[in-house]
Amino acid sequence: MRKIFLIITFILFTLSVTTSANNLDIDKSILNIIKSIGIDASEVELELEPNELISYEEYSKKDLYEQKTNEAAWSTIWHDNLEKLDVLTKGSLTFKGYLTNNLFDNKVDTAWVEGANGDGIGEWISIVLNAKRTDRPTGMLYFGMIPGYLKSDKIWKENNRVKTALLIVERYTGYDIRTKSFRYDYPIIRLKFKDFKGLQVFNLLDYGAPPTYDPKRLWVIIENVYKGTKYNDTCISEIVVSGTCAPGEDEGEE
Repeated sequence: MRKIFLIITFILFTLSVTTSANNLDIDKSILNIIKSIGIDASEVELELEPNELISYEEYSKKDLYEQKTNEAAWSTIWHDNLEKLDVLTKGSLTFKGYLTNNLFDNKVDTAWVEGANGDGIGEWISIVLNAKRTDRPTGMLYFGMIPGYLKSDKIWKENNRVKTALLIVERYTGYDIRTKSFRYDYPIIRLKFKDFKGLQVFNLLDYGAPPTYDPKRLWVIIENVYKGTKYNDTCISEIVVSGTCAPGEDEGEE
């Protein structure tokens, strides 16, 4: 009898550990922010650490080579395989002169700086991938970010750097014939950054293959920071999104 009791206790303990490991909660204040931008999601589905720590210049060269050798590749750095790709950005609050446009200008000495009082926890960026329908991106496979102000060693250390951020991706899940509308869901991934002065690249294939279809929008929400030695401002120098595309696959409007 005692042996059976011990076995049952062990099973229950294992289940509780598994459940808590998979239930990656979000801070309530940040959860309210997620709701305020119109997304119905309450918990993190996956935590990721960067697969690659690299200089932006070196990654840019690799990305260009990928574009030239793989016609199904696209990225926000080089998107020659797409007829049109506009990246539209918006920030919750922005420090004067440090706009979200700086995140996709291919310049590591510019940055978006959040404009809130304090460390910028809960501040967010929204990104819209406005591609021509006929050669749209069909999958988002990699997300890269420089989680600080890369202008100089001094500026990097003086300002906050992102330690963890929530990445929310709008994912196409099908077409509803009854309502004649497209369906989407919004998986949330926690990105865990190193305090590394450069580009940090996350392989989203760890989330699923592929993690998104027809990617259109994503959000980045600051969750925690490495403290700067002088300022409370949290900075991000550059963001890179890349994946697969299907040039000329569909006919349709832009």
